[in-house]
Amino acid sequence: RVLFITLEVPYYAILELLACCHDGLRRDLIKANPLQSTRTRLSDTYEAIHRLPIELHANCGDVSQIITICEDAITREHNPVQAIFVDYVQIIRTRTRQRTDLDRLNIISEAFRQLKSDHKVMLFLASQLNRKSADGIPKLEDLKGSGDFEQDADTVMLLHRPNKELAEREDADPTVLERTVFDDQMDFYIRKNRHGKTGRVSFRWDGATGVISEMSDDDRRASDRTRVTRTSDAKPKEARRYSDGSMDSEPNLPF
Repeated sequence: RVLFITLEVPYYAILELLACCHDGLRRDLIKANPLQSTRTRLSDTYEAIHRLPIELHANCGDVSQIITICEDAITREHNPVQAIFVDYVQIIRTRTRQRTDLDRLNIISEAFRQLKSDHKVMLFLASQLNRKSADGIPKLEDLKGSGDFEQDADTVMLLHRPNKELAEREDADPTVLERTVFDDQMDFYIRKNRHGKTGRVSFRWDGATGVISEMSDDDRRASDRTRVTRTSDAKPKEARRYSDGSMDSEPNLPF
């Protein structure tokens, strides 16, 4: 059973996203005066969603309130949750005003670290990124004001769409270029992994439904061949080591 806590996206918007992912509905069809058949399909999908082992909470921005909700969901006798998603950490508040945002984030990180330690629950925390990299590929230092989150996390996974600008141009004017599978590619960069290896995994992202799916082996290999690689005289990236012993090793290579 999964608990999803959203601090920014309204409850109804999350339900719309779930409906699209669950049944392949396009978001633009939901929003633009849907036909009766679409409304019926949407109603059936909402009923199916409510039967899924997913709980949604919104408008709970205080870290103490969030931790209480999580503990109640973990420790209850019937249908306890095994995984928790929080979106996203930069807008979580503390009850007392902190001197800096870094102090606030460190307090929040410690609260979630203690929650995970006490209850052995799978915890996924979404974060914003500072996109300052020249090549656009996200790195650990791009985590926005992450405080202790980077150090406390077992795994840090960063998402990147390498062809986002091209795909947006094609959406605006389909006559510009023929759309390919690579335009909707989404890369998952495992930048830190305390219990395994680091690297990159590529998926397909359907913006109309929000569904992320696997790329075929042939498409993945073709994508790797077309990537811009370092020249032979480029300075190699130094592997980064953490106090827990994990490290980045060839962090941009595919698994």
